[in-house]
Parts: sequence; C-alpha cells; structure tokens
Amino acid sequence: SRDISKVFQGVLMVDKRKIKGTDDFGKLGIHEIQRVFYDRLTNPADQEWFANIIMEIQGRAFTTSFEADAIFGIKPIIFVDFLKAGADVKYYEEAPDMSKLTGILDDNLEEYNVTFSNRMNLVFFQD
Repeated sequence: SRDISKVFQGVLMVDKRKIKGTDDFGKLGIHEIQRVFYDRLTNPADQEWFANIIMEIQGRAFTTSFEADAIFGIKPIIFVDFLKAGADVKYYEEAPDMSKLTGILDDNLEEYNVTFSNRMNLVFFQD
C-alpha cells in the first residue's frame, strides 16, 4: 500500500555513508515505521501495542536490541535533513541531540518570522 511505500521512501533518503552498521540501519527503519504508522495512533493502548510490536520484531527485522526508552522514551530516534545549516548537500541523518535539534528548529522559525510578514507562532514539542 501507499503507507508501506512511504517507509521505503524514507529509508532510501539516507546516503550510505550515514549508515555505519546494523544499529544505524535499525534506527532508520524504526524511525520510518514510527513516522508513518505510530504518529497516527492517538490512544495510549494503541501506542503501547505498537511499541510492543516494535520491541518484538526489531531483533528479527533489524538484528538490533534497543531498549524501549531508546526508541520511545526520553531520547527518541529521529532522522532529519537539516542538521547542517547552509550545507550545499543536505543529508538525511540521525539527530542524536534533542537540544541541538530544538535549537535548530527555533532558529529556523525565528529566521522565517524575521523574513516574512505572516508570522508563525509555533510550539515544538515531543509527544
């Protein structure tokens, strides 16, 4: 279906130099699955079910053994293509530091608000 193709499209966005081993590939796969499917789940029971499924299949599908907190907890797995400001080539890569990512988002929002008269008042949060 279209949804599963979105997972593969996301995986294919990564340059092979950014994937150093099976853990990196596992993180990428889990991120893309979360982005496409988990983000749609609105109630805690469904989110818990999804988390349990991911924890169960990650070893078989990606040969990884991440702890639940490493995927769904304080330091979630997030891939973006805007970590390096002003770079000629934008790489889709893991954002390992949430405070750095938050700073980049805040800076980009401020730059937009200074540049355009139609101001955006956004609040970035982790769900």
